[in-house]
Amino acid sequence: DCTLGEGYYLTVIAYVALPISGEATSEGTSINAVPVPPAVNNFKVNSFDYSEIVLKWDVVPGADGYEIYHSTSATGTFTLIEDTKENLYMHFALTFNTAHYYKIRAYAFGKTKTIFGSTSAYISGRTAMRTPTAFISSVAPTSIKVGWNSVLGPSKYEIYRSTSATGTYTLIGTSYYEDYTN
Repeated sequence: DCTLGEGYYLTVIAYVALPISGEATSEGTSINAVPVPPAVNNFKVNSFDYSEIVLKWDVVPGADGYEIYHSTSATGTFTLIEDTKENLYMHFALTFNTAHYYKIRAYAFGKTKTIFGSTSAYISGRTAMRTPTAFISSVAPTSIKVGWNSVLGPSKYEIYRSTSATGTYTLIGTSYYEDYTN
């Protein structure tokens, strides 16, 4: 077995059995080889929010770390934004509703230098606000209290009502919290 980033010299010697004199050999030339980390697999946007994108990928056996590159254009210049030993990266403080493009490569430390695997194709993600999921908190004879999961980003929530699921919804109120009583 070889170690990633470790340099090895290899040579091949050919042997031929001779009936009278025994063996004859022919030694080939030595070559130098350094095992490199394989490409990163399953590089993807794991989640997103209004100002962050979370990236995830499979661990590369033997790799010492990963370099993550970012661009705001698929054809733009990709800049190194993170050097990590983890297989998860959170890109924070992004502008709402913007596209982001990422590439990654694994690396291993050799005796005298760092050995890099191939750089991935780009993946893309977009910052966006998540959709709140509503639920009935309580029902009284003359009111309904509705709640919803908190989502990052909004400064307020608008509540709409209809008398049927496919009907026209009308704005009935605004809330700065995760509940509203109608």
